[in-house]
Amino acid sequence: MTKIVSIDTTTPIGSVALHEDGKLLGYLEFHLDKAHSKSLIPAIKNLLTICETESKELSAIAISSGPGSYTGMRIGTSGAKGICFGLDIPLLAIDTLKSMALGVSKYITRHDTLLCPMLDARRMEVYTSLWSTKLEEILPVYPLIVEEDAFKQYLDQGKIVFFGDGAPKCREIITHSNAEFISDIVPSAQNIGYLAFEEYEKGNFEDLALYEPNYLKPFRTTTPRKTKLF
Repeated sequence: MTKIVSIDTTTPIGSVALHEDGKLLGYLEFHLDKAHSKSLIPAIKNLLTICETESKELSAIAISSGPGSYTGMRIGTSGAKGICFGLDIPLLAIDTLKSMALGVSKYITRHDTLLCPMLDARRMEVYTSLWSTKLEEILPVYPLIVEEDAFKQYLDQGKIVFFGDGAPKCREIITHSNAEFISDIVPSAQNIGYLAFEEYEKGNFEDLALYEPNYLKPFRTTTPRKTKLF
């Protein structure tokens, strides 16, 4: 039996899931903003307890590889690597946007529809990609500044479903008749786990020492105009 714990900390809604041979055994979410560092390991321990599973039974850890929150991905990656090193098990990395597309694809009946997950990247920028309902990659993940003609060549050919926390800012800009928006879709460790089992079977493991999340662009820091020491 292959048991995999999956982790998603790419957005403020973190989650962990346990799958056995690709079937979901348990799932937990934590919604404490900016508290993934305190919530992640206790959530995994609680999940294993609920599922009556010991850590020594785990076959691998799967991480949502990004894009997403820089800090959240660092926390998730550090936690996943620590568990993998401690248990001597492999690490799997799953594209965050692909996992979101998987979650939505289950509810799409028209197979010619394209899926466009979007994660907020601040201002009018999103991290996005484009997928078929069979999870064939149409456009690879990239940062996009949203404009009216975004995806026009694809929208002219058929329907695109937009979703994720970056999609609401696009609703009033992308007004093509073939554009459809779905609310309240977030990355989930459940979908990471389903994809992780496939990667585990293929032996697509990450190098624990070298693995880094897919940040897409460098972390930005800002300097306040006025600094008060006292």
